[in-house]
Amino acid sequence: MEKLGKLRAKVLDKIQVNNLTQDDIPMLTEKAYSIIRQEIENDPEGSALEAINKWKEILY
Repeated sequence: MEKLGKLRAKVLDKIQVNNLTQDDIPMLTEKAYSIIRQEIENDPEGSALEAINKWKEILY
């Protein structure tokens, strides 16, 4: 089996949810995905994008 690399995790800043309602869930979801996407795209090592592409090869 091919080695996929090291697992890294990064704790990001909290997203404030005070005074939000269920109607705000789509906006909150998009905000969270956007923050995560930016972190992946700005990874100086490019490790996350490389891992994503490797998993796509395996799964598809």
